Amino acid sequence: MLIKQNIVTQIFAATQNICQESGGILGAENGVICNVVYDRGIQTARCSYEPDVNFLNYMIANWQERKISFVGLFHTHFFSVPTLSKGDIEYIESIMHAMPKEIERLYFPIILPESKTIIPYLAIRKPDSVKIIKDNLQIVD
Repeated sequence: MLIKQNIVTQIFAATQNICQESGGILGAENGVICNVVYDRGIQTARCSYEPDVNFLNYMIANWQERKISFVGLFHTHFFSVPTLSKGDIEYIESIMHAMPKEIERLYFPIILPESKTIIPYLAIRKPDSVKIIKDNLQIVD
């Protein structure tokens, strides 16, 4: 996952004082993540992040008009939990199956606000499954 330093800084600034999970979407130009939209999500009784899909879809459509590619969805984990939960995996699989055929790969990084760490996961859609792997993180200026 190739991401600009200013986007990393924006993500950590937006997530540092939030006491429940939150997230947002990532946009890229020329293969480099250089856009982010933060989303507090829809408030539920659970402490997990539930995206505001209408808002995020609106923002993705706005990006398309500006030739920015939607490349992923991030969310926070607290207590330094660096792994995807069963619910995370199921949600990633449902997103990947709902994507247009030309979108075969999306990033799903976990943000750990307390330690200012990004754990990049990459989902790859196969004909009959979704493979989720831990990816390398490269931060550029």
